[in-house]
Amino acid sequence: MRFLIAFLAAAAFLPFAAVEVPGQQIWESVPFRGLPSPEPFFCAPSDNSVVSSAELEKLWSHERCAEFEQPNADLSKESLLAYRAGGDCHMRLLIDVLVDRAARKYLVEIVNIWGGCRAGGRRAGWLVIDKVPDDFSVEFREIHIGEREFSKDPEVLKIKSKKNRKKLSGAPGK
Repeated sequence: MRFLIAFLAAAAFLPFAAVEVPGQQIWESVPFRGLPSPEPFFCAPSDNSVVSSAELEKLWSHERCAEFEQPNADLSKESLLAYRAGGDCHMRLLIDVLVDRAARKYLVEIVNIWGGCRAGGRRAGWLVIDKVPDDFSVEFREIHIGEREFSKDPEVLKIKSKKNRKKLSGAPGK
């Protein structure tokens, strides 16, 4: 009788047990450090990318970039990621870096929150993470959100409350 009760209790609980579905992406948060944005703006790649030492050297070989400090990253042990986003003059960015080891993929998620200003704005910067393995891909995903939607939508409010999410203004000195 005890066996039957235990079996029925286990069978009732089984639908609530976590089951990993093959092919399901499992994202882990990746620690990163944000570096000051490139000044002037043309001393950075023109798109979101993983920057190699050769690309960094080429960028800083330009005479107008020579007087500025290069991003501080040991490219033998770390990967340097460049990001850019456009919006309005009050825009803010929330950035998270995630990895799915089974899919061999990194995701840099940029939540671009527009502030309601009519003037244009842009942000750029550098992210440093542990070295991305050669057989992994890196994808950048930008999500545009207006200030009103950001402050009222319950799904979007989850983004605000993520502990590991970092606010990066991209502006020098902030």
